[in-house]
Amino acid sequence: PDIVDINTERRIEELVRQIVYDNGYITSEIVVSGVSGSKSNEIDYKIFVDIVDAITVAKIEYLGVSKADIVANSSINRSYVGGVLNRTQIEQDCKALKQFWQERGYLGVDVDNIITIREEKNRANLSYNIKLGDWVSIKTFGNFLFDDSILTRVITQELIEGSSHHFIKQKIKSMYYASGYPHVVVNIKQELQSLLKPHSQHDRVSVVSVEIAEGPLVKFSGFNIVGAVKLGGLLVKQTIETELK
Repeated sequence: PDIVDINTERRIEELVRQIVYDNGYITSEIVVSGVSGSKSNEIDYKIFVDIVDAITVAKIEYLGVSKADIVANSSINRSYVGGVLNRTQIEQDCKALKQFWQERGYLGVDVDNIITIREEKNRANLSYNIKLGDWVSIKTFGNFLFDDSILTRVITQELIEGSSHHFIKQKIKSMYYASGYPHVVVNIKQELQSLLKPHSQHDRVSVVSVEIAEGPLVKFSGFNIVGAVKLGGLLVKQTIETELK
């Protein structure tokens, strides 16, 4: 810190302890002491850290999903039983698990972790808490220019990012505009439906229906120049036609 106060040493100690813990270790002692700096109005800090042992993962649990789902996810996590508890790696595991479920239709899935230090102190239980939310099914109608898979991929990514239906409509329209369909009409509706056969643990699905009326393909046929006497209408016309080819 630029300014030293009565709490500076305590804040440094807490920060060092957190760094040690985040990297999977425990410490028996952290000593922070201030010593005179090179200038009379400066203080240098001396930090002593006694690292006792690494915290290892004793058990991994998945909360909110079935055993079959856990098997499907087993290759995603890089944290493993017997390995060093690394919070950075655990956060990456959470992101990987979230992406896994989003790619399978659970766009609103939420994944966090719970770390419980056991009585042995240097061992911890690791739990991934997975809240799948509703399964989302995207259906497109009336699209001939773009394949279902292309539109579904675009819509899925926008829903994951939290985009509004209006924004998604404008994005789809811009795709058609760029392909020569300026009269395209896009409507989006979303509703919850019950499933006769539950998908995973859920008995309902959120259906996003995208209805598209593409309209006619509009091609450039030509134009006339009015005015531009000094430039020469023919010159302007020829230049524009050349650039638009």
